[in-house]
Amino acid sequence: MLKKRVVAIIQARMGSTRLPGKVIEKIGGKPLLEILVNRLKKSKYVDDVTIATTKNTEDDAIEILANDKGINCYRGSEEDVLERFVESSRIFRADVVVRVTGDNPLIDIDLVDTLINVHLTNNLDYTYCLDTPLGVSAEIIESKVLEEISKKSELESEREHVTPYIRSHPKDYKVLKFYSNLRNQNIRLTVDTNEDLTLIKAIYQNLGDLEDLKISEVVNFLKLNPEIYQINAGIEQNPEDTLKTINIAFLTEGNSEMGMGHVYRSITFAKTLMANLWSKAYFLTKSNENVIKLIEDENFPTVKLKDDEEIVEHLKKLDINLVVIDNLDFQEDILKEIKDIAKIVLVDNLDPKINKYADIVMSLYKTFVNKDYYNKTTDTKYFCGPKYLILRDEFDIFKNKNDLKPKVEDILLIFGGSDPSNHTSTVLEKLSDDVRINIVLGPEFKYFDELDKIMKNKNNKVTIHNEPGNVAELMYNADLVITSPGLSMFEAVYVGSPVLVISQNPLQNRYYSKLNFEYLINKSDINNLEKYMQDLLSLTKRNEVITFFNALEVGQGKVEIINYLSQIILDEESAGMLKK
Repeated sequence: MLKKRVVAIIQARMGSTRLPGKVIEKIGGKPLLEILVNRLKKSKYVDDVTIATTKNTEDDAIEILANDKGINCYRGSEEDVLERFVESSRIFRADVVVRVTGDNPLIDIDLVDTLINVHLTNNLDYTYCLDTPLGVSAEIIESKVLEEISKKSELESEREHVTPYIRSHPKDYKVLKFYSNLRNQNIRLTVDTNEDLTLIKAIYQNLGDLEDLKISEVVNFLKLNPEIYQINAGIEQNPEDTLKTINIAFLTEGNSEMGMGHVYRSITFAKTLMANLWSKAYFLTKSNENVIKLIEDENFPTVKLKDDEEIVEHLKKLDINLVVIDNLDFQEDILKEIKDIAKIVLVDNLDPKINKYADIVMSLYKTFVNKDYYNKTTDTKYFCGPKYLILRDEFDIFKNKNDLKPKVEDILLIFGGSDPSNHTSTVLEKLSDDVRINIVLGPEFKYFDELDKIMKNKNNKVTIHNEPGNVAELMYNADLVITSPGLSMFEAVYVGSPVLVISQNPLQNRYYSKLNFEYLINKSDINNLEKYMQDLLSLTKRNEVITFFNALEVGQGKVEIINYLSQIILDEESAGMLKK
């Protein structure tokens, strides 16, 4: 496939109701527009940058600046900004357009690169992010889609603001609203008023050259210096950025016996939904304080339940619109009550009889044949198979691993949040001293004494990672990942690392035997680990593992799930203004 040409197009003009000429205001001797262009040029994916301004005489200054700095410039209609983008896209041969506005000098290039990467990787039509400080994000749109919506956009607002048409027709396009780690709606880093300009100048005076600043540094600086943050804190945000919130509740459980997979998966799903629906997520759980701390550390409000009878009462208090239940065993009578007040998503429940109460059933591990279908009788949509796994955003960053190394030098052991069978210790003891070993331990791991004894007798380099934030990177860097069936197994192969999989219990054996994967072994077979390891030292065998899992399309159906959720919730709530 030919590489798509990515062009950043900056819409800019001198006219402004609140701050005329703002785009050429200087900070540190450079116009804001030049600072913005130079930040965009640091992108790993942007092939070219152009300014799209108007034919108005007052905008001659922008063209003069562009010519002086060697920046592409197109001049078109003042009112029809959409057409200005379409023409710029044609002239500068864009396959993908990064839409940027000229009053945002502190655009977050790390975020822009992530948006572009996710957009290209998932073959999307439109990708955006609104949960950042105002003024640091961008929109990514296919040029052919830009041309299409230009033909369909008839309202003046659709022509002026470029993307309203695609936002109001979410069912017609592959749209993704991306989750950012800088969720903060109360910080303004755009320049629309004198107060905004004063704030940006204060950032420059304290942090230096604006072209190299990380946005995380800026946010931290403003948090530590409230007197500077307050400079523009009273400026009203654009109403377009303050959409109605959908309240989502996650019901999930985890502990040392059952493991932490449901909790981790729910956290990932919550982040995904918050990224793609304008939403707030809550967790309700009977789990212990370690599990609650894990959830709250991810900034999700959590309700500690005494028993399931409290669930409906809490859902009503929180005004919940959507309930996601990731719990193997759930009471039917409570599900009936929930059905009366909210939409329901059931994830991998064990009792198929209760599926009739759900609006969506995600059956991710019971079958390894990907399919989606609709049951008209119960009004339930089914998404089945590993294609519909929801993986964390970090795995998209590390996707598409290069060729495997001929020799296995680095092994990662990761057996979930609890590792109830203590496979970590058993496997570590059996591994050769010739390899480097990284071990990921979860919050419910209990076998530290046994693990310490084994580590003292090992000569090889062993590194322990307690609840690390870089699991995707650790998996990506591993030549082989030894894990249990479930999410970690699929995460590893998603980034291109081969796996050896060891079941924790008979239930996993029963479900995952249907996968027919050669290197999935029962707990009782762990004594024969050396035999399987010897096989996987072969580069040919490891490549076969990757080929096997590639056929499963792991994680490729996320957009389909979000699209369907937008149909059953967003149409009722906001006529498509909240994104799929």
